[in-house]
Amino acid sequence: MSKIHHKGKVIERNVPFLTPEELRRQLESVVGADRRLMVRRGASLIPTDRMKHDQNLGDEVWVKDIPRETAKGGDSRRARFIKAQVASVAEAYGQRYGQTVQLDETLQFVVIPSFSLPARWGMKTTPILIWFPEEYPEVAPNGFYLSQNCRGPHIFSRNVYGKSPDLSAQGWNWYCVHTHWSPKADPLEEDNLWTFLEVIRVSLTIREF
Repeated sequence: MSKIHHKGKVIERNVPFLTPEELRRQLESVVGADRRLMVRRGASLIPTDRMKHDQNLGDEVWVKDIPRETAKGGDSRRARFIKAQVASVAEAYGQRYGQTVQLDETLQFVVIPSFSLPARWGMKTTPILIWFPEEYPEVAPNGFYLSQNCRGPHIFSRNVYGKSPDLSAQGWNWYCVHTHWSPKADPLEEDNLWTFLEVIRVSLTIREF
């Protein structure tokens, strides 16, 4: 017996393991054609339509659905990518911590209210802010912002460089980090916002203090 978890409900299937095709068959009438099925893998959400139809997903799967990207001819590529990626991230971080991931109405930045910190920082979590460059997704974010309560290496106040704005007056310090970046045609394929969050996680675990 296999189990599909979706929106607080459990669908039991008499099959040895679940596949993307099985998920679509069971949920397509529930979520509708304008929604995209996503399978949770750790902290990430992976779209089922990027998987092989017969891929073995195990016998217990947690599934989310998010809006499909805006049709061609609607939003700009930048807007489509930001909206799709933030929606994906919000499903994980919003549910995990019970707080809402905040996307600026002008699509300039996103705030994740609770991001886990290694013990050496002296705090369990901190809010982080990611500023999207005008060239996004072709250009990766230039660093990110931490609460001014955080103290550690690579943190700068006021001397932000590049096009990232100085947000010290709003209670944010800039953390210097850069990454190689090669986005695909699909906003939920790497490199994307999930990729940058992993860069943040790794950079915060460095043993420099």
